[in-house]
Amino acid sequence: MEVPKNNFCIRPAARPCLKDWVVYHAITNYLGIKADSKLLPCVYSMRLNPKTGTLEHGTVQWRRFEEAFWADFDKEPRWVIKTDITSYYANINLIKLREIIQGLFEDSEECQALINFLFQYLLFPWAREQGNSGFGIPQGINASSVLGNLFLHHIDAILSRTKGTTYMRYVDDIRILANSEPEAKIALKILDSQLREHGLDINPAKTKIYSPEEVEKELRDHRKKDLDLIGDMLQSRSRMLVEKGAIPLLRVVFEESFAPNNAYGERHLKFALYRFIRLRDHLASDKVFVTEITEKLLRRIESLPELIDWFSRFFSAYPSNSTKAKLIEFLKSQANIYEWQEMWVLDTLLRFPPFEQDDLEVFEKIAFDRNRHPLCRAKAILLLGKYGDNHVRHRLASEYNSELDPLIRRAILIGTQELPRSERNPFYGRVKGVEPEQGPTINFLKSRRKPIYFDDYIPPSIPIEGPY
Repeated sequence: MEVPKNNFCIRPAARPCLKDWVVYHAITNYLGIKADSKLLPCVYSMRLNPKTGTLEHGTVQWRRFEEAFWADFDKEPRWVIKTDITSYYANINLIKLREIIQGLFEDSEECQALINFLFQYLLFPWAREQGNSGFGIPQGINASSVLGNLFLHHIDAILSRTKGTTYMRYVDDIRILANSEPEAKIALKILDSQLREHGLDINPAKTKIYSPEEVEKELRDHRKKDLDLIGDMLQSRSRMLVEKGAIPLLRVVFEESFAPNNAYGERHLKFALYRFIRLRDHLASDKVFVTEITEKLLRRIESLPELIDWFSRFFSAYPSNSTKAKLIEFLKSQANIYEWQEMWVLDTLLRFPPFEQDDLEVFEKIAFDRNRHPLCRAKAILLLGKYGDNHVRHRLASEYNSELDPLIRRAILIGTQELPRSERNPFYGRVKGVEPEQGPTINFLKSRRKPIYFDDYIPPSIPIEGPY
């Protein structure tokens, strides 16, 4: 599914079928652990934690990347190149990637076998499905960051040896500290040349050489101390500190995140929303506060389509009839342009109160429109199964044989789980008879005491304790 960016352009985001996805993660995780000792200290994405023996999550490594950069700059303020790579994942040459990885593991038959499987059965077929034969790995996930580290291994080595500079990289976010402007320009030229040899390009719109004064003014997050303070107050779980300190400061961070000149606006917004979500047991009684935040987000769905997944998490933590009505209006409006948004809005509505018949008709229009994206149709089918009546569920079951997409067929199985057993069990039996691979899904659904339509992704609430 293509994902909107903050300038309303879109980027591809391949999501293969579940079994292939699990295998992809498993192979890249294994290779990433084996290859970690070959990577340089200047690489901060998907690195091995020697204490746990596992690759650390991206957010942990990003924090270390930022801390290392500022520690170096604060020790000796210098010129800084800040840049990233244009369409990084989409432009990785698979043949070249395979050659590089095979070279890194040439002494291991086991790794060579895994590499051959990875490319023959996963990466090359996925690229063909995306209409980009020979190029591209799945977008924006930890598993692909592992392969990206290996692909850029030689570039990292060359740039880290450039005299008078310090090179750092997190995924495709690159920063180089230089002693002077000419040295910075030389380093940028070397980086550009090396990337082109690998079929990649610097993103000119996101590339700039900063003087030490500009670094301080434009790159430093001057809210960092406030963010750290909020984290400490929430960790204390003290009612007084949370109510008198953390929440008012979070509110300021949230409001300022929308300022047009805030270079850290998106990061601040995500920071505030995540903590509002984790405070839901405490904030749920403050209807005015929650309503104000909700309305600000609802007004920005159209202008910030790339953040709909974060908005969705907040709406799901604080469901209301007014939010439900506005989300349904969005589905019916001309602003419903991006499939990514439609899918997340439908996913949000799965967690809301029951719906009127007019609302269900909106879901039916999406569910039975075969020109819609399968992920959107699947979410709409789940909504019909959860909130519709048995007539609707019967129609879903009758559509099963005419649907070819496995995602839609699985959604129908889940959407019909509340049919009367006299109808459901024969339907499930017929499916298992011709598609034994659906057996585990059907057995799981039948084993549930209560029906299930989604897996909750909302993080646990922070308990607040003690007097004021």
